[in-house]
Amino acid sequence: MNSLVSIIIPTFNRAHLIGETLDSVLAQTYQNWECIIVDDGSKDNTPEVVNRYQSIDSRIKFLKRPDYKPKGANTCRNFGVDSSKGEYLIFLDSDDLLNEDCLRNRIKVFKINPELQFAVFSMGVLKDGKKNDSTLNSLGSCRETLMRLFLKADPMPWNITSPIWKKDFFIKQGGFNEKLKLFDDDEFHIRVIYNNDIKYIFFDITDCYYRFYEENMKKYQDDRFLGNLVLSHQELLRILNNLLSSSDKLKYKTELQYSLIMKLNAFFIENASNRNKFKKNVFYFFNNFESNFNFKFLFIIKYLALVYGYKRKGGFRLNKF
Repeated sequence: MNSLVSIIIPTFNRAHLIGETLDSVLAQTYQNWECIIVDDGSKDNTPEVVNRYQSIDSRIKFLKRPDYKPKGANTCRNFGVDSSKGEYLIFLDSDDLLNEDCLRNRIKVFKINPELQFAVFSMGVLKDGKKNDSTLNSLGSCRETLMRLFLKADPMPWNITSPIWKKDFFIKQGGFNEKLKLFDDDEFHIRVIYNNDIKYIFFDITDCYYRFYEENMKKYQDDRFLGNLVLSHQELLRILNNLLSSSDKLKYKTELQYSLIMKLNAFFIENASNRNKFKKNVFYFFNNFESNFNFKFLFIIKYLALVYGYKRKGGFRLNKF
């Protein structure tokens, strides 16, 4: 009998997009799957859209995040896993797509390599209706290389939909951290790679697509979203501080410092309250991770250059730092 694959989809206000996502699930050439959609409190007609699909195919199940559980995609994913019956897990966002042979190719990997705990496939980009494939060639197979890439986070080695997991292995890792509103998949992948004698494999085959669209990018201009981003970054730093040994903090010093600079560049905010929260993150980093005087000095100058729009001689170099 073919193994059951559980596809877990968290959703929030995606009535205009989730239909296309579910169409990509229904189009799978591998038929033994269940699709569990967990709603995070949508205010639009997402439930009505999903219910229509549920009436078409009984393999689609629609659940709502319990009120006693914290809001967030991570909570929805964990709740979906708890409700699943499959031997394998794939996490799909409610605006992204699967290729029609995605499940078939992924399950085939485990039939050939039954010792694997997870396998990773390439995730392409869907932009303006066009699919663009991606590559995993640069990843290699060394855990230390993966750790460096995940800690550097520019970009992440893979996205949430790229892996397929053996469910029993995923559960042993403790699931996604529900304290994190963001970076939860990044933290989970780091935890898996760091803590385990893992058995995994990469396939440079693009079989799923991340949807890139203006509406999703606009959230980075929202003060509330940016506030959650900064607070989640703060929690991520605490987790890394507890996870990494002193020797590993030294080993990965360059990647950790680079990531902090990228966070400053990526979500530096004008809102004074969020900026003050980010300052706390910076000083927490200085106190708990490897940071020599030169790095601290240059980082602070970079910060001031962004805050005060430093335009004098040398300002261009600072903003390239």
